[in-house]
Amino acid sequence: MTDAPRVSVIMPARNAECYIAAAIASLWRGGVEDIEVLVVDDGSTDATARIVDDIAAREPRLRRMSLPPSGVSRARNAGIAAARAPCLTFLDADDLCAPDRIGRQLDCLERQGVRVVLGDLMLFEALDGDWRPRPGTRFNRVTGVSLTTMLFRREIFDDYGGCDEGLALGEDLDFLLRLMDGGEPIHHDPAIAVYYRRHDRNTTRLNPDGSKVMLRLLHRSLGRRRAGGQVGGRADLGKTFLMARQRADAGFGEGS
Repeated sequence: MTDAPRVSVIMPARNAECYIAAAIASLWRGGVEDIEVLVVDDGSTDATARIVDDIAAREPRLRRMSLPPSGVSRARNAGIAAARAPCLTFLDADDLCAPDRIGRQLDCLERQGVRVVLGDLMLFEALDGDWRPRPGTRFNRVTGVSLTTMLFRREIFDDYGGCDEGLALGEDLDFLLRLMDGGEPIHHDPAIAVYYRRHDRNTTRLNPDGSKVMLRLLHRSLGRRRAGGQVGGRADLGKTFLMARQRADAGFGEGS
């Protein structure tokens, strides 16, 4: 590709051979043809690299980068640095982009005159061919604290920095709270942006300290606001998002 794409999609991946082909395929239905998909392979030891390279041999909009095992925050930051488009978004390698989501959010970004659009997240176990949860499976919808539900103008990362590489979990909430603490307008598009697949290897399920991490991030945000002479409002919204996510997890018999 020689011309810059309209949107870059950054996909961190580690040992994602079971789901990554479906994740990539969902992006071709995202509503924007002129995209690039950057898979940042975070030290995979399974067939992830081979699967991505096989697809990339047929699809020039896809490319793979490789890192030693470094964590999801560093993988996201490496993708941000390598992205060529003026707008960026993310998709995790085990999730699915909702049909037309990228095009819809790009329209919102331009129509609303903002630099960030936030969509909804559908937690699911299995979907039918019409993007509906299969009967008898669990699902829940939430306005999610996830970078994967958001579309950004690239300069956001120049102004606010990237993901905190000291965080193994919660980098999404941390970044969102930094935007809120900085007074960044965020437009909510009340449509499903991402289908979040629930399975035994989800990072949030493997880390029993997730709620404690999230609360520490909220306290960090409170400290920033107090230092800046702010009170109420924005961190309260972050807490609302966190509670909504916890309710969604509770629908799967998880969370606290």
